[in-house]
Amino acid sequence: MSRSLLCLGLASSVVLGSAFDAAAQQAPPPPPPPSEAAAPAAPSRGQLEEVVVTAEHRSEDINKVPMSISALTGDQMEQQGIKDISDIARSVPGLNFQSTGDAFGTTEISIRGINSQVGAAPTGIYIDETPIQARLSGFTGTSNPYPKVFDLDRIEVLKGPQGTLYGAGSEGGTVRFITPQPSLTDFSGTGHADVSYTDGGDPSYEIGAAVGGPIVDGKLGFRVSAWYQNEGGFVDRVDRDTNQVVDPNSDWQDSKVFRAALKFQPVDQLTIAPSVYYQDQYTNDSSLWSLAEPCSNVSAHCQVPVVGGPYKNLEQLQQPDNDYFYLTGLDAEYRFDAVTVKSITSWFYRNDNRYSDGSSYDLSTFVPWDGVPDGGAYLPGGAPFVSHYFLQNGQQNFDQEIRISSNDQPGDRFSWIVGLFWQHNRQQLGYTIREPLQNVANDPTVQASYGDVFPCTIPFCATQDLFGTPDVGPFTYTDNQITHESQEAIYGNITWHVTDDIKLDVGLRGARSLFDFRDVQNGPWNSHQLANGQWTGYSEFNATKKEYPLTPRISASWQVNDDQMVYATIAEGYRIGGGNDDLSTLQACKQDFANLGISGNPLTYDSDTVWNYEIGAKGKAFGNTVQFDVSAFWINWANIQSDIYLPICGYTYTQNLGDAVSRGAEFDAQWRVMDGLTLSGTIAYTDAEYTTTTAVSGNILALKGDSLGTPPLTFTIGAEHDQDLGDDMSLYMRADFQFASHYERTGNDAIVYTGDPVVRPGLSTTNLNARVGVTKGGWDVSLYAVNLANTHTITYVYHDTYYTPDVRVESQRPLTIGLTADYRF
Repeated sequence: MSRSLLCLGLASSVVLGSAFDAAAQQAPPPPPPPSEAAAPAAPSRGQLEEVVVTAEHRSEDINKVPMSISALTGDQMEQQGIKDISDIARSVPGLNFQSTGDAFGTTEISIRGINSQVGAAPTGIYIDETPIQARLSGFTGTSNPYPKVFDLDRIEVLKGPQGTLYGAGSEGGTVRFITPQPSLTDFSGTGHADVSYTDGGDPSYEIGAAVGGPIVDGKLGFRVSAWYQNEGGFVDRVDRDTNQVVDPNSDWQDSKVFRAALKFQPVDQLTIAPSVYYQDQYTNDSSLWSLAEPCSNVSAHCQVPVVGGPYKNLEQLQQPDNDYFYLTGLDAEYRFDAVTVKSITSWFYRNDNRYSDGSSYDLSTFVPWDGVPDGGAYLPGGAPFVSHYFLQNGQQNFDQEIRISSNDQPGDRFSWIVGLFWQHNRQQLGYTIREPLQNVANDPTVQASYGDVFPCTIPFCATQDLFGTPDVGPFTYTDNQITHESQEAIYGNITWHVTDDIKLDVGLRGARSLFDFRDVQNGPWNSHQLANGQWTGYSEFNATKKEYPLTPRISASWQVNDDQMVYATIAEGYRIGGGNDDLSTLQACKQDFANLGISGNPLTYDSDTVWNYEIGAKGKAFGNTVQFDVSAFWINWANIQSDIYLPICGYTYTQNLGDAVSRGAEFDAQWRVMDGLTLSGTIAYTDAEYTTTTAVSGNILALKGDSLGTPPLTFTIGAEHDQDLGDDMSLYMRADFQFASHYERTGNDAIVYTGDPVVRPGLSTTNLNARVGVTKGGWDVSLYAVNLANTHTITYVYHDTYYTPDVRVESQRPLTIGLTADYRF
């Protein structure tokens, strides 16, 4: 059925999209002007809210888009207490987010099991129209940036590959954070305050405000927002010798967000919209805590056994992380009679600085961890050992997109959109280590294990005596890597309304993707011998990769009636390849490669691709008292970019490892049972596993049948009750329960070369939240509880190396009770 479409310049506005949908049901109106549309009426009592999305670069009712989409509106996020990406993942079927549990603070996000810790990100992260995801590297701890949840219009989660409209960064799917747009006619705003207390931790508080409206009525509008949060810590940093608390609740976090946007409409056909978004997040210390372990080196250093246990961090060093970014954008569009032309220009800058305690990680190279030493604070001879890691991740991304789309009229059989896309990303990784390697060189046990290679006598040994090369100033290792990714693409999508009820969508994107990097390393950890026999710590690596991907998408849908639709979709996605450092020259890694039966690692790796086959049905029923979205999918993932860990030297490299399949089904529904009672629920089943075995010289790197590291079953259940108290006052109560089943994080440790039995098990998790509140006029005051059962289920496990006793874990935040007050006008 043909429908009028809003101009693309207002594509991200739910207000305008909802108003248009309401009008379209009454009569086929002419295309609305790009100025302002009336705000949508609130849903009738006993009905559910209708959501408009812009997943296909057009404003459409979510129930009429032929793909699986989950959308959370600002009101829904407030009611469910959603504050960050981890909360979003628990609420959306098929979306999985977790820390990888490593010492570098790496995180991982995936949709339908397509997850990875290395290479180009498999999941696209967007603020409005701009991708902000990072290129991932497990060894240096790079992670995606994630916007905080404040003053958002909605969040859209697009499941399955989105390569046709969104390009290389959306192989498994896309998460879009959609911000409110300035109004040219009406003032609106909100004030927000929140205070909470965590069991065993420090209190938390946050405050925020947003306001917007016309500066010149009908011509110029603005919206600004600011938000600050201090999240109290709950993990104590403890001295591993004395078991005394060094820094209580050390993992506290400060976050600041500011956004400003303008909309200028000098004439009805032209809209110009500049904006800036800034976010600064500081984490004081790691939230990883140490599992209970004995302190066996009692005579040398331990006065009491180290107990460890829940929320006790035994690391010697504070591990702060400061991650900030800003995004500036300029959107401009002109609406002609037949087409709309839109330009989207953006610049994204990010700087993430973090410190890490790498003591036990590095010490394991010299000490045979057999349960005798203390786990990473001291050398066997008694000398202290502390390793300071500093990691820096910088991003500078420029994006330019030009779109031309048809202005559809009632009765049109064809609707189309074409576009040109340019992107240039620069990512800089800096990595330094400072530690007392001279203590290692002077340790008698270490010297004895190295035989007669030491040309020195204790206590006069230096780093160079151990490695063959000296420190680089104060550092034992430096690494500076600069990566460039560029894309130029042309894409198009055409919709053919075969009949009023049946439509066919066909899209294709052709691109040129270019990757290059330069990596300069120095220091004794990079020690290697040149062909002339001389030892050096300096090396320089360069790699390039050029690819020309084509990503098609085809879908067919049948509008059974005005409220319900069934569809089928086939789509391809990809992420571009990349390069590795040459580790074959490193003396420390020679035994690893010998064990693998190879001379070294590949210097480049190729793109990997997915094909997604999906069928689904969505819509509403019983007078819009029920809304549902059900889908089944089968994804073939080929030539997977994977991280290969070398357990002796501790380095990693990336290689393409065979194929996998992810298959499953998802269901999302809301039911307005009666006036005052709404039930909601989601369930997702994902079976993601390798379908081929990859081996090198008989060493298995990926095993057919092994899991891709995704919980196979997740579900949520929610219930909300609201009651009119009279005098413009109402009461509401809400409860949400979330579950994720147990799974296997890594390959079978008895068979797979890189399998680690310590980190393999992934435990099932549950979470129960509740909220009760009162509204009156523009006020909304509520009392809430997060993790009401106060569980501390382990959500991830980190192991420095296969040979170290130190095991650190991450868990759910303990029971948190808070009070929120909001005022809207």
